[in-house]
Amino acid sequence: MDRTTDDSAQVAGIVLAAGGGRRLGGRPKALLTHRGRPLVEHAARALREGGCAPVHIVLGAAA
Repeated sequence: MDRTTDDSAQVAGIVLAAGGGRRLGGRPKALLTHRGRPLVEHAARALREGGCAPVHIVLGAAA
């Protein structure tokens, strides 16, 4: 079978950020600030820069 690459194919990225952060005193880890932005934003940016499209973020606690 001959496989050809499809340059238009997209890979979706997903960030699972629904944890409640119980070990952090109830502060969700994904919402902690690092270099002026929430960690979840850094994760989403890394996926976008890595070529993922679309990027989905699953939120839960303290969304």
